[in-house]
Amino acid sequence: MLTGFACEAVDAQASARLAVIARELAVAREALEELVVQARQVAAGVDWQASASAGFFDEAEEWAGAVSSLQCPLEAAIALTWQAHARAAHPLGACG
Repeated sequence: MLTGFACEAVDAQASARLAVIARELAVAREALEELVVQARQVAAGVDWQASASAGFFDEAEEWAGAVSSLQCPLEAAIALTWQAHARAAHPLGACG
């Protein structure tokens, strides 16, 4: 078990790294949100009634759904990263 300064240094490093990771995940979230909008626009912009474009429309809708489905896991990763950051910043009995 680490004690004193060594433990505080490890916790500070972990906390700082987790904060960076959480911020980078937030950037990824913003990019994903923009991608979801673009994916929905592609699907909406297709004249799905034309027989030649019906298959493309279906694939565009499927792709938009797949992109959108990434939002929940990403939000969970961000939340878990911030929780780990908080634990590293304020350890309860981890250092003795």
